[in-house]
Amino acid sequence: MKLIYFIFTLFIANQSFCQVDSDTVTVFNLGSNVNSVSADLNPKITADGKKLFFTRRTIDNGILTEYIWLSELGRDGRWGKATVLESPFNLNDKNSICFVSTDGNEVIIKGIYRKGKLFPKERGYSVLKQTKTGWSFPEAITIDEYSLMDKGLHNGIAMTSNHEVIISSLSEIKDNKNNDLYVSFKKTDGGYTKPQKLADNINSIANEFSPFIASDATTLFFASNRDGGLGETDIWISKRLDSTWLNWSNPVNLGAPVNTKDKEGYYSLDASSRYAFAVSDKNSLGEADIIRIKLRKEQQANPVVLLTGKVINRKNNKPIESKIKYLLLPEGTKAGEAHTDPITGEYKIILPYGRKYEFFAGAHGYLSETSFLDLTNVAEYQERTIDLGLVPIEVGQVVKMNNIFFEYKSSTLAQESFVELDRIVDEMEENETMEIEIEGHTDNRGSHEYNVKLSTQRAEIVRQYLLTKKVAPNRVKSVGYGEEKPIAENETEDGRSINRRVEFTVLHK
Repeated sequence: MKLIYFIFTLFIANQSFCQVDSDTVTVFNLGSNVNSVSADLNPKITADGKKLFFTRRTIDNGILTEYIWLSELGRDGRWGKATVLESPFNLNDKNSICFVSTDGNEVIIKGIYRKGKLFPKERGYSVLKQTKTGWSFPEAITIDEYSLMDKGLHNGIAMTSNHEVIISSLSEIKDNKNNDLYVSFKKTDGGYTKPQKLADNINSIANEFSPFIASDATTLFFASNRDGGLGETDIWISKRLDSTWLNWSNPVNLGAPVNTKDKEGYYSLDASSRYAFAVSDKNSLGEADIIRIKLRKEQQANPVVLLTGKVINRKNNKPIESKIKYLLLPEGTKAGEAHTDPITGEYKIILPYGRKYEFFAGAHGYLSETSFLDLTNVAEYQERTIDLGLVPIEVGQVVKMNNIFFEYKSSTLAQESFVELDRIVDEMEENETMEIEIEGHTDNRGSHEYNVKLSTQRAEIVRQYLLTKKVAPNRVKSVGYGEEKPIAENETEDGRSINRRVEFTVLHK
């Protein structure tokens, strides 16, 4: 693979995003396995940095076509030969990739499709999803009044990794060469609200387009030809200042070598944000090429945790296709949703630092085992693996209640416990004849009498909470076993922590 590279010293005067020193940023042309003599545009990288979707624009005998292509990173660190995607992608001559989900199992493309048919007079976007038999046909995403607003020449969208927020590049003036950036929010029906314009410091009298929201859901990158740039269009960075999504820090030009005297745009980062992908005219093989930029730390987004794992049937250890939900603790508000790979049961989600999270899988006919992560202390980018369990609703099956917390040596429930308890109430309501027994367990420290008493009190306080939520008393029993049923060694603190648990057994389905 032909590799074109150039190294410049980075200088950005605004100290809020970058310190001035002798560090360098490296920019690599991805070479002929990815780039061509045509215009290679709009790179979208998966969170793990292993799959690169992009759009290739060609002109043949005066006819312009745009198709979506894919290249995958090999074990040798080289990008494989790009291939054009087949149906249900590229169903017409003008196609554009706009978003790739964290796990790569969902993509958003430009155009309104219904049951695989394009409606060319409508403006908007559609989603394709991986299924057990391959990719689904594209289906329209609903953004209120979007079609009435999408009249510009550089329209596009970015989406947060949890699918809750969309940033659009729009113009409400027909064929206007200058677009502005807008925000929409996901509604309970799955659609999105009417786009609202971002603050004036983001939107200038120039053209703002190709937005990208980093994995931290805080850092915004976009292209613009506004004053203060180095070339025709440059990449700029801004940070979200509050939860309204309308107020942002003053944009800062990323400087050389990210930006040049030519055109730069279509910025995209993996979850680590160590590497960015963009489009540049400089030293290109053809009209425009995709480049990879190894960033300095000051240019990166805030660190996150890329959480991966499998959803497993606890009865037979086989993978299950399911939905993943993750919530903010202690309030229990929704942080996001994801879906497993329909065949392998694998999932990937991104969790920004600064919060505590509960997350679990859900599928019809199964009870969920939850997991917990405390990310209140900000650290470096991490990749962690946690498998999630689903337990079939069958008599005798045991479900671990991993997110039930008590005060030290007490049966008083900690506030973080209520989210999981309320979820169990929901499962009891969905399975109206199910009866369960709450079981308390301790480690082996302390006397047998003390341990039995504490575990019994803890199991009963969980039962009493369920009763306050109108679960019928005859459907819930409680018992304490003390240290009698360990599931790990008691010689280490990790083992003792595992043994201190509350779980329930299905008595009747």
